[in-house]
Amino acid sequence: MQFWPDESKPEAAVHPGLYQRRNGILDLSTIRGPGFGYRLDEIQRKIPSPN
Repeated sequence: MQFWPDESKPEAAVHPGLYQRRNGILDLSTIRGPGFGYRLDEIQRKIPSPN
């Protein structure tokens, strides 16, 4: 499902069930709210500014 798991650590901290399949099922219970429910304001990822 993912090739570089360490790159998804900021997202996995907020949505752990999206990154761990259990019996072939993903846990979507942490997805809620606007913006596809991804809760971007809670994810601690630094995005470089475009140059």
